[in-house]
Amino acid sequence: MSCYMVEPGTAGKIALFCASDRWARRLLIERELLAPHEPSEDALIHAMEVMNRRAYQARYGECPKDEPWDTIAVPRPKVPRLQVLKALACYLYQCSEGDVPASPLFKALDRIRYELAYMEVCDMPEYIMLPWE
Repeated sequence: MSCYMVEPGTAGKIALFCASDRWARRLLIERELLAPHEPSEDALIHAMEVMNRRAYQARYGECPKDEPWDTIAVPRPKVPRLQVLKALACYLYQCSEGDVPASPLFKALDRIRYELAYMEVCDMPEYIMLPWE
């Protein structure tokens, strides 16, 4: 297994989705990972960077040489749910080192990834056409 720092834009896609999706935002607030009345994207992007750096350090025993992200300048493109799902899969894979998978943020983002996958399957025409059993 390898580990690298994801692109800041990857975290931006995820953070924008989590801040704008009611279910994902509520989950992160309930787990005290986001403040309920503050803009949440910046805080989430920062927390994601910290978690990615912790995983990198667990894997290689040193901090990554990448410059810290300028949280304010991180791109936050609105992308389809399927692209957010792919970004989450990549990000969580890169954070699967040391004790990072046991962290509350990792667990919450993993749950969001699972729910996103389920939503995507439920929207597929093939799924919709199947009889309910």
